[in-house]
Amino acid sequence: MISTEQQALIGDFFRENTFMRVAAAATVATTLSDPLVLLQVVAPTLIGRVCDVLKWTAATSIHVVFEDNHRARKKLRAHFGGIRVAENGADIPFECYFMPKRAGEPALEVADFIMHAVHGLARDRLNDRDGYRRRDFQSVFHSVDRRLASFMLIDNAQFTLGGE
Repeated sequence: MISTEQQALIGDFFRENTFMRVAAAATVATTLSDPLVLLQVVAPTLIGRVCDVLKWTAATSIHVVFEDNHRARKKLRAHFGGIRVAENGADIPFECYFMPKRAGEPALEVADFIMHAVHGLARDRLNDRDGYRRRDFQSVFHSVDRRLASFMLIDNAQFTLGGE
């Protein structure tokens, strides 16, 4: 359990450091229409969150780092590998990387905290509680200029065929 003092320090870190933070999440209660697969929904939603914060900057490339997991690596590559991001018709290079937790990279630790906050929110929502009021979630996503933060919890996704 994190003490009140530790929570205050973490909150200060997220308030005082200017960096973009994004997340997209689904839960066991997320409904998907056939033939959707969860990563088919989460991957483009996450990239949408990235684009949401990138519109406030002149990005020349996007690098997404995932905590390495040998079971998920192939699926992540498959679902994120085909994503294209463009601005004003020009492609922005997009790369995915994998880093083991044991690397102890500070940015990976920050990302891990962000995902713990998202996980806590999702768990609270599954239990009919307002996870958006959680201190950790508030520190990550609500303590900075809204242009630096973008989050989406996916409740359901429907598959539709493109029309004419």
